[in-house]
Amino acid sequence: MPSDVSLDEQIYLLMRRIETIESKADHDRVEQAEKSRALNEMIDSLERRTHVADEELQEIARAIAVGTIGLQLWGLFLVGVGTMLMALPSIFN
Repeated sequence: MPSDVSLDEQIYLLMRRIETIESKADHDRVEQAEKSRALNEMIDSLERRTHVADEELQEIARAIAVGTIGLQLWGLFLVGVGTMLMALPSIFN
C-alpha cells in the first residue's frame, strides 16, 4: 500500500482486503464441507460394499465346509469298506 495515501483511504483499502479474505475463506469452507461430505459418502459406500462382500465370503466358506464334511464322511465310509475287503482274505484262510 502506498505511503502517500490518506489514513481514511488506507483503512478503506484494508477493510476491502479483509472482506475479500473473509469472502474467500467462506467460499473455501463451503467447498471443503462439500468435499468432506462426498468423501464420507464414499467411505460409507465402501463400508457397505465391504460388509456385503464379507457376508458373501462367509456364506461361501460355510458352503465349502458343509460340502467338505460330506466328502469326509464319504471318504470314511470308503476307508471302512476297504478295510473290510482287506480283512476278507484273512477271515477265509
